[in-house]
Amino acid sequence: MRFRNAEIEVIKNGDQMATLALVDKYAEREKNHPFIIDSIRKYGLNGSRESLNKIFQAIFNIVYFFPDPSNVQYVRTVNRTLKDRRGNCVDYSVIFSAFLRALGVPHVIRIVEYPNQAQPGISHIYVQTLNGINLDAVIGQDQNGNEANRPIRRGFFDVEIQPIKKKIDKKVYP
Repeated sequence: MRFRNAEIEVIKNGDQMATLALVDKYAEREKNHPFIIDSIRKYGLNGSRESLNKIFQAIFNIVYFFPDPSNVQYVRTVNRTLKDRRGNCVDYSVIFSAFLRALGVPHVIRIVEYPNQAQPGISHIYVQTLNGINLDAVIGQDQNGNEANRPIRRGFFDVEIQPIKKKIDKKVYP
């Protein structure tokens, strides 16, 4: 299901592979978004660790974590995420993957399951470069999307939560 403005696609009771496919589709389409292209030019960004940290920090400071309703997954375009200034791991993955594609940085879009989750199953998605740099802006934020906790949030660039019980990677080679 799509919202009227086609900036959000909704998956109800869908599986993780459908979400992964949409993240891949949106990131490919969004790699030419003016915000991404202008940011790369304006700040002289490239595929270096320093540039990826700048991208991470900028997106972390603009977009706040906010969970989707239970059993519903929203997949937002770059434009919609920037407009709403909120999103979840799926929306962060779209933006980070789009940036990496625009820069020509090979990466994977990784969906994972962690042991001892309240509900078993794959429940998280993030982006990792092929040389192992993680872009996961969900870590360090209130997982309930509590607005009152925004001042104490902290972005952890290139951090991965371990151990991972199960993972599926979608490799992306620009």
